[in-house]
Amino acid sequence: MLVLLAALRIAVGYVAVPLAFEAPASAAVTVLFMVLPIAALFLGAGHRWDLRQAIPIVVLGVIVHAGSSELIRMATGPAAAGIFRATGQAGLVVWCMGVGAALACLLKDRNMLLPIAAFLALFDTWLVFAPEGLVSQALTKGHAPIALSSVALAIPKIAAQDTPPTNGYAQDLAYIGPADLLFLAMFFTALYRFGMRPRATLKAVAPVLVAYLFVVLRFPDASVGPIRLGALPALLPIGLTVLWVNRKEFKLVRDERIITWALILIGIPLVAWRIVVTQPTVDPYPDWTPPLERSDEDLLKTYKF
Repeated sequence: MLVLLAALRIAVGYVAVPLAFEAPASAAVTVLFMVLPIAALFLGAGHRWDLRQAIPIVVLGVIVHAGSSELIRMATGPAAAGIFRATGQAGLVVWCMGVGAALACLLKDRNMLLPIAAFLALFDTWLVFAPEGLVSQALTKGHAPIALSSVALAIPKIAAQDTPPTNGYAQDLAYIGPADLLFLAMFFTALYRFGMRPRATLKAVAPVLVAYLFVVLRFPDASVGPIRLGALPALLPIGLTVLWVNRKEFKLVRDERIITWALILIGIPLVAWRIVVTQPTVDPYPDWTPPLERSDEDLLKTYKF
């Protein structure tokens, strides 16, 4: 699956479609690069993981991911850089799978997934929407695209024939944060370990995240009150979907119910309060292009969800 993903990423760097087909081609590419990593994590989660297996996978993925970033800087042309970028992106998925599997191995009971999912959803919402959250700060200071390009999974952009060719280095359209990938891997692995509903969860979470990404891409500058649609917390729909699909699998004892409800009843008002306070003025993302193709004429705008 990761080999296919890397090959497709390299191929996108050489493809240019007629302007009339740019929108449907971009939609197809977006769906592919959203669904394939999720499918790869799902397939990896089906393995019987333990910490001794997970840790080497994390190390391998980090070496490939970080090493590829260095090779991109040393590349002599866009074609070589595109190959290194595709390899590094595969390494990113590998180490996210390893970290997620390791976290799942630490869970002793399926009921722990409920408060964990609730906490992650609230925490990610705070990170993205609260004025002091990391994503909000990055957007305000204009560093989001450059920072995300080195650590996140990129959704490539397909070029139109009336734009300059990328010559093998696919431009980025959107980013998926590594936290979204590793916690998705954790949930899938835990669902397998505890004999819950991993396949049904995959069938539900994949289209939900695809739709979520299309909202980000379709309405990048729109806002609903203090919430900007150009950056959305993916752990919120991931956690809610996992809990909804597996809702009948949880049998909470009294203390677990108290902890879960306390987290929800305290966390939601607290996060909502931080979101609705006076928001800082957010400047548009700075124009940015890959290192090999920086110019004043060839500019790219990217978004994160």
